Amino acid sequence: MQAFKGAQLLRADVRNADFTRADLRGADFTSAKADLTGASFKEAHIAGVDFREAAAFKGAQLLRADVRNADFTRADLRGADFTSAKADLTGASFKEAHIAGVDFREAAVQGVDFSGCFGKDAALFDPTAI
Repeated sequence: MQAFKGAQLLRADVRNADFTRADLRGADFTSAKADLTGASFKEAHIAGVDFREAAAFKGAQLLRADVRNADFTRADLRGADFTSAKADLTGASFKEAHIAGVDFREAAVQGVDFSGCFGKDAALFDPTAI
């Protein structure tokens, strides 16, 4: 497991980076405008990570990631892949985030804050999830 615990990744260009099974708990992407396009967070530990206003998650994979209490407020998640993720999003915030085209099917979305998000009608959810 890669350890990035508490890392400061402000304005980082981590396009296509492989964070598979990485421990990113406490990492800071706040206002980073980080480019996470195509990054893999498969099975990563990103609980509580602050992705507020992160620039791009296009094509990012978050399969089976632990995303509990992560903050994606105002992040651009269009095209992020949670497909069959079984990702635990409990307590995460997607407030005012762009989520059009994001597939949340099979992800645990109980207690998630989707208030004011953009593209919710174009995101995919299990019919009983919300």
